[in-house]
Amino acid sequence: MTKLLSTLLLLCTVLIFGQTQLKVFNKTNKKPIENAAVYCDDNLLGKTNYEGSLSFKTKCKK
Repeated sequence: MTKLLSTLLLLCTVLIFGQTQLKVFNKTNKKPIENAAVYCDDNLLGKTNYEGSLSFKTKCKK
């Protein structure tokens, strides 16, 4: 019973505090795109770093 509750609590924590991470690459040369703006529903989620990576939290459905 304790293992089930622990697993359930861990799963809920991951779902609540989960982050989404993405990488943006150039289609032709496969190099990461630095400072690319990422939007969802006209809201700026953030800009990519020099590696083309962005981590964000959102409740955006698309």
